[in-house]
Amino acid sequence: MHARTLSGAAMGDSTHARVSLVAERDAFLLCTTPSGAVVHHGDRIRCTGPGPNETFVPGMEMATAFSVPAPREGKTYWAAWDAGLKRLTVCSCDLPIQKYNFGSSIHETWGDNRGAELLDYRMVTWDAERNRVVDDRVVESTRKLGPWPLGFLLKVWACAGKVRMAFVATDIGAHREEFEVSMVEYEPGKEDAAYFCTVTKRKGKLLSLSVSEGSGDMVMFVRDRDEWNRSEWHLLHFDVHRRELRIMARSVNLYGSNRDVVLLSPSGAEVVLLIFEKRRPNISVYRRMRLADGTLYFGMAKTTPPQDLDLDGMPMDPMTITAATFSPCGSRAFFFFAALNPHQGGEGVLVVDVAKTEHSHRVEAEWHEYPHEQAPGQAAWSEDGLFVRTPTGGGIVRVGLAA
Repeated sequence: MHARTLSGAAMGDSTHARVSLVAERDAFLLCTTPSGAVVHHGDRIRCTGPGPNETFVPGMEMATAFSVPAPREGKTYWAAWDAGLKRLTVCSCDLPIQKYNFGSSIHETWGDNRGAELLDYRMVTWDAERNRVVDDRVVESTRKLGPWPLGFLLKVWACAGKVRMAFVATDIGAHREEFEVSMVEYEPGKEDAAYFCTVTKRKGKLLSLSVSEGSGDMVMFVRDRDEWNRSEWHLLHFDVHRRELRIMARSVNLYGSNRDVVLLSPSGAEVVLLIFEKRRPNISVYRRMRLADGTLYFGMAKTTPPQDLDLDGMPMDPMTITAATFSPCGSRAFFFFAALNPHQGGEGVLVVDVAKTEHSHRVEAEWHEYPHEQAPGQAAWSEDGLFVRTPTGGGIVRVGLAA
């Protein structure tokens, strides 16, 4: 990992940064906590704590604040941290897949394994302060709200005492041109049955889905073909408290790409949409605002076309997004890029400065290049620093301010 590039982008004007080893190899980032990250490493799920280990532990520089056994060894895990109640929920299933990061596509999550639509998910919630299990249940993906099962699991997140799961059923409808997003919601520790609801059912493809652990809300980016066979996209926002789905934006884009992605900030107040046109990014920034009657909506959209972006060094060659993350305060969004072939250079991270954009006439963004084949496979940003998974060996490092 090119520490200088990452630390420079993450720490801004700060001049002293520290790179710490969280896990040596074969580890996966599951989510973040205010003081660190939740990591699946070997047969344990670890919550890193602030600061280094007080005693030497080979391959682990960061302290462990909380640790639980992995429910099913060698299987797939998601995790969600409820900051208010200090509870950790771990979701496991019986299909070993590539670990899911931020949701750029369903194919990157599940590949072509249709068996993922028939899985049972074990949900175990621990109280981190009392070190005990407060809830243990199974959610079946074969559960049907209509004629279709829940489908593929995309996200697990927790907020204000509730755990939520986002599923998508693909290739449904008479001509297999529709998809359906469903949400499961329950309160750990209560015997009440889980709440199931349909978020949206529509034509097209779901290309990206992002959630907020602060507000609990969800945003989705969808592409379809209009009556003239042009690529038409919709940006959708789902308010989990009101159970309302709204269209934030829509447009026709002739250069549709599977690399298009949307990212929702931790507070749920900022959205960054990244669309590729002619192999260059078109960036839009939205901020949640309040009307005179108290109604919340997403407004103040600022879009910078590709030809107006001053991204020195960003290559024109097509690339793929390997990871994306928001800063905890919602001021910056990171998009990590890797080359599609080994002979192509110009890999790097695109940093969108949301805070500066608010006071500018355009979207403020910068491109930071790093060495070839060094794009992180996962990235997560907590108040304790930026955590990234290295592309070789599967180790995890933390980039943060030096003490």
